[in-house]
Amino acid sequence: MTPGSRPTAVTVFAWINLGLAVQMVMLAVLFAAASTFGALFSGDPLGDRVGGGIMGALIAMFFLAAAGVHGAACAGLLKRRRWGFYAHVVGALMEICSCWGTTYTVVAIIFALQDDFRQWALPDG
Repeated sequence: MTPGSRPTAVTVFAWINLGLAVQMVMLAVLFAAASTFGALFSGDPLGDRVGGGIMGALIAMFFLAAAGVHGAACAGLLKRRRWGFYAHVVGALMEICSCWGTTYTVVAIIFALQDDFRQWALPDG
C-alpha cells in the first residue's frame, strides 16, 4: 500500500459517518418536534406533558451528541487521525440506539478491528 493511497473501507466508513451525522440531526429534530408538540397540544395532565418533554429533549440531545461524534469520525478518518478512528468506534457503539441499530455497529466494529483498517487509521501504532 503506498503512503498516498486510501483503503476503500476507511474512505467508505468516513462518508457513511457523515451520512449518519445527518441522520442523527434529523432524528434529533424529529424528537424535539414530537416532544414539543406533545407537551403543548396533547391534552395530557401537566406532569405527563412535562415528563414527555424532558424525555424528548434528552433523546434529542443524545442524537445531537451522536451527530457530533459521527462528524468527528468522518473528518478524522479522512485526515487519518488517531481520534478519527476512536470516534468511529464510539459512533458505531452509539448507533445501537438509532434505527440502523446493531447491523451497522457489528459491521463497523468488525472492520475497525481488522489490521489493515487500524494500520491505515492509526499510522503511529
